[in-house]
Amino acid sequence: MRLILRAMLFRHPETHQFTGLVFYISKPSKNYHIMPLKKMLLSFSIISSSIPIVYAQKDYVVTTKKDTLWGKISNYNLEKVKYRQTDSSDKQKYTPMEIDAFHLDKKQTDYQAVQLPKEDQKVFLLRLEFGKIRLFEHVESVYTYGGGSGSSRSWYAVKGNEAPVEVKSNSKTSGRKARRQAFYSLIEDNKALAEEYYIADIFSFDQIRKFIKLYNTAAGK
Repeated sequence: MRLILRAMLFRHPETHQFTGLVFYISKPSKNYHIMPLKKMLLSFSIISSSIPIVYAQKDYVVTTKKDTLWGKISNYNLEKVKYRQTDSSDKQKYTPMEIDAFHLDKKQTDYQAVQLPKEDQKVFLLRLEFGKIRLFEHVESVYTYGGGSGSSRSWYAVKGNEAPVEVKSNSKTSGRKARRQAFYSLIEDNKALAEEYYIADIFSFDQIRKFIKLYNTAAGK
């Protein structure tokens, strides 16, 4: 049985521009015309050049209205993210006050706008864990008087709709006891897990992430 390759074009209902091209295979009708391969390829080249190319990378931003905008994220930091929908569209800059989150497909990472304690503005933080307790990482460059440099790494946890609390830092020597107690308070409604955490008496980055994973798994059951 002979089959033929067909193509279907889609136009925007308002602008009438080409927005998509779909190929499918079907049985030939009684009166059909076979286009020479060279002519078909030329036609496809002309048509495809008029269709905006959406990036293969599936990055996206999530607006404050919970709309998802797919495209490509080219640059980002704590205070802004640059995004564009297609290779021909203009770049748009969003701040943490304008969008809730964004996703980087290549790195498979998510960033979320978070209002840190004692800060006036939200910032974009890397989200490490998602669930009843969400875990975020805040990294800043640190410079010393002697010309040296390094980075400050802090973790913040958010339980439900509660305010973020700092649970771990590699740069602050003071407040360790308070951060440890703050983390215990987050998981104390799971008595068995809280007791295991207390007995282990280990307060490392890995340990904190481990117990958040365990807590979220138990909370999801």
